[in-house]
Amino acid sequence: MIDTHAHLDNKQFDDDRYATLQRALDAGITKIIIPSIHPDNFDAVHRLADTYEPIFRGVGVHPHHAHEATHKIYDTMEKQSDDEKVVAIGEIGIDYYYDFSPKETQKTVFREQLRIAKRTGLPAIIHNREADDDVMGIIEEEQDGTLNGVLHCFSSDIDVLQRALALGMLVSFTGNITYKKSVLGEVVLHTPLDKMMIETDAPYMAPVPHRGKRNEPGYVQYIAEKIAEIHNTSLAQVIAMTSQNAQSLFRFLICLLILTATIFVQDSSAQKKSANDQYDDRDEEVFETEKVLPKWWQNKTLGVSFSLSTNTIVETATGVDTTSRFSTSFEGLFAFGGGVSYSLFNWLNVEGSYLYSRNTKVAERQLDSKGNQLPNTHQSINVSVRTVANPYAKVNFFGTIGMSYLLNRVWAGKSTDIRDVDNYAPDDQLLLSVNQLGLNAGAGFSINIPTSFGMFQPTAEWRLDFPFASDIRQVQLSPDPIDPNLPRAPRKNFEVATFYSLPRFTLYFYPKW
Repeated sequence: MIDTHAHLDNKQFDDDRYATLQRALDAGITKIIIPSIHPDNFDAVHRLADTYEPIFRGVGVHPHHAHEATHKIYDTMEKQSDDEKVVAIGEIGIDYYYDFSPKETQKTVFREQLRIAKRTGLPAIIHNREADDDVMGIIEEEQDGTLNGVLHCFSSDIDVLQRALALGMLVSFTGNITYKKSVLGEVVLHTPLDKMMIETDAPYMAPVPHRGKRNEPGYVQYIAEKIAEIHNTSLAQVIAMTSQNAQSLFRFLICLLILTATIFVQDSSAQKKSANDQYDDRDEEVFETEKVLPKWWQNKTLGVSFSLSTNTIVETATGVDTTSRFSTSFEGLFAFGGGVSYSLFNWLNVEGSYLYSRNTKVAERQLDSKGNQLPNTHQSINVSVRTVANPYAKVNFFGTIGMSYLLNRVWAGKSTDIRDVDNYAPDDQLLLSVNQLGLNAGAGFSINIPTSFGMFQPTAEWRLDFPFASDIRQVQLSPDPIDPNLPRAPRKNFEVATFYSLPRFTLYFYPKW
């Protein structure tokens, strides 16, 4: 079997690439084609092809990166096409599902790369997503009898299939044809066996029974089995025909390479746990999102942060031994802090943070016996989980939820009327240390700013802290301010419920490790 499309250069194989190749050989895979998607990974794919005999490669600029294509890159593609292990121009094409590159730019770059394929005599590996008319129209215009290629991961309808076959193109099927809700059965049935190939598109779109896990070349047999089922023919026939088609299109040597495990000598102790267990049961659309990332995107793993905030404290006091009830709000208190953030997945991270603020707005009502100000202080230690709705965009939107530990030092116990300052003893003031567990929740957005040494991420967020329990304070109600000669009211116990509203700006930095 030949896996005609697998991204084994992807970082998801960094921990067990050798073991993955060995499993592919054990499953009967004889050749694997790795298409390049960006000039930045030309050299990495080149090294893999030179290191491992079953690996061959393509050179091309994926439509997501079309806006970065230059004549210098085109020249590099033509020069590298002379390498004996370069068997295709690709992955190239048009993708309208995402807007990483303008449509007109994608069409221009696609056309130019098809012309490179014709000049070099190499087949094109073509990516098409929600762009049937433009992809087929450009192929029709460029087809002069010298263009050949394959529409990889074919997911279009029968009409597009017939247009492709009429232009001399082959089509390749991958794991999505095995999915329960797949609508590609009729398309596969209408595709002659001598016009099709098979691929995994690893590490994405793993076939049943491995759907939701990391895909790998050894799973290509499941695609062959599904095609055999649909065509009501033998598995051996499908394998023979698809292998022959790949041999012819990519001009491999007639004899299949005979490989053994000894050509991949490597210290087994260096192998880490397989990455298969790291992937959730997500559908193929999520994997397609992860497939080709824009150039600016960098992995955000472990980062540090610094925060500035305004803290609004709202206290609602309900009398324990009185029917009185009142609310107090202290707005715009300056707060600052920092934290550490760790990404479990691109869309999920865990953050530990600390924030400190002082309530000086009560200072004029809280003086010690020497007339010094007695501000309240508020500290919060948060452990939160953040989920990002669109982790691969430059502007991310997210929600946050977590636990808080709130440490408050609150002065209470004297009259709130400043005119009583000369009439109280120092012990009239009561310092309360109120430490509470609570819940924090928030929402916001962040902007990803890549640099050569890491990712900066300025973030705006509205965060709320809610203590789980109230605290008991002794409050002395003020006399009527119109008549200061009225007697002072007795102290009363009040149950005080508090929440903290924190619009905050945070600057995260994720260094490259």
